[in-house]
Amino acid sequence: DREYYENIWQQIDDLKSHEVYHPYEDVERIRMYIHDGKAEDGKKLAEDLSKRYPEDDYVIYWCGRLFWHLEGWEHARECWQGILRIHPEQYNARVGMADYHLKTGKYVKAKKLIMDLLEENGRDDYTMNLMREVNPHLIEYYKKLAKEGILPEKEDSEPHGAIEENENNAAKEE
Repeated sequence: DREYYENIWQQIDDLKSHEVYHPYEDVERIRMYIHDGKAEDGKKLAEDLSKRYPEDDYVIYWCGRLFWHLEGWEHARECWQGILRIHPEQYNARVGMADYHLKTGKYVKAKKLIMDLLEENGRDDYTMNLMREVNPHLIEYYKKLAKEGILPEKEDSEPHGAIEENENNAAKEE
C-alpha cells in the first residue's frame, strides 16, 4: 500500500509529459497532499482551482476537503454549498456539510443529514463514523432539554437506534 502511494506522485508528474492538461491532475495532487498530511502545501493550488473551476463538483469537493484539513471550516462549507447549489443531491458535498454541522455544533442538523446519507448508502463507513460522533452530543443535548423541561421539535426528538445504542453503551460503562 505504501509503495503504491509513493509512486503516485511520480505518475502525476509524468502526466506533464503528455502536453495535455486536465484539472483532475491537480485534484490528484490535492488528494495526495491530504493523504501525506501536507495540506498546507496544496492550499494555493486549491484556491486557484476553486476559482478556475467553480462549477466542477469533483474539483470543488476536493478543494473543500483540503480546506477542511487546514481547519478552514467556513471555506470548506462555501465549497460544498457551491456544489449543492448546482447539484443539490451530490452525495460527497452533503457528507462535507454533515461534517461541517457536526464541527460547528449543529448536532440536530448534522444528524438529519447523516440519516439521509445513510439511507442512501448504509455502507459508507465515513458517514457511519459521523453518526457515532454526533450521537453522544445529541444525547447530552436532549438530556439538557429534558432537565430544563423543554420538549424538542418533533422531527428532532425521534431517536434513532444508534442514539439508543450509544446511550445503552454509556450506561453499561458507568
